[in-house]
Amino acid sequence: MLALASGVWFFFGMRLMSRFGPDALGPAAGLMAAAAVGITLWFWSARDTHRDSLEAGVCPRCAAPIDRFEEAPRPGALARGLRSWRCASCGLEETQPLTAARDAS
Repeated sequence: MLALASGVWFFFGMRLMSRFGPDALGPAAGLMAAAAVGITLWFWSARDTHRDSLEAGVCPRCAAPIDRFEEAPRPGALARGLRSWRCASCGLEETQPLTAARDAS
């Protein structure tokens, strides 16, 4: 999928530059578009894999079981709750703020 999307954007960037700019810069524009799309798709995939492994209770670094902690927001407090993960094997620690639904009253 990554190669296909990058290839399509390479040809699109090349054709766009050939139509609106110097023909010699077509391959360079296509390569820049393909690289930008490829890097973005790879980053999204890595982020999703990382998040999925945390949600499954597996450390993304060392594949060991990971401890999950949640701190719920207190009623009336301005601070939001927290969700955190800790791996005893490799020392990975991550924290994510939780969103708290607040009523308008």
